[in-house]
Amino acid sequence: MAQRTARKPGKNDYTVIDLETTGLHAATDSIVEYGAVRVRDGQPTEEFSALVHLQTPLPAEITQLTGITQSELEGGMDAAAALEAFLEFVGKDALVGYNLQFDLEFLRAACTRNQKPILTNRKIDLLPLARRKVIGVANFKLLTLVRHLGWQTGWSTGPADCRLTQRLY
Repeated sequence: MAQRTARKPGKNDYTVIDLETTGLHAATDSIVEYGAVRVRDGQPTEEFSALVHLQTPLPAEITQLTGITQSELEGGMDAAAALEAFLEFVGKDALVGYNLQFDLEFLRAACTRNQKPILTNRKIDLLPLARRKVIGVANFKLLTLVRHLGWQTGWSTGPADCRLTQRLY
């Protein structure tokens, strides 16, 4: 019987991640959605999305931004289970994100709270690259940049932002 050998990751293999949160502060705010898109040979192959059941009400401005509602979160996963599933999905892949440092702060806080190891994956943040390469935009928010490029957008959710970030990358 032939043994199956593990596929060695190439330079075009990575996972794009994006988190939706209740606010801007990892110490006091919560993750409401984990989003990720696995990319192999430069092509998206699999998506991950996990809504997180909150113990507190979802701020109205987050619903306006993301389209995620309180009732959707009521059917979401327990925070620890969502984190575990997300960590399993991203594995050891290089992580690509837009303003990735923001998401990594929330991930570090979630890992610490749940006694999980902090991710040591290779990380590629597209925000600093955009600041160096793109001119003529009012700000460097992902949706501003995407509109500047003439791309269509919908709600700012984890998987949708991952698809936009992958396209941008």
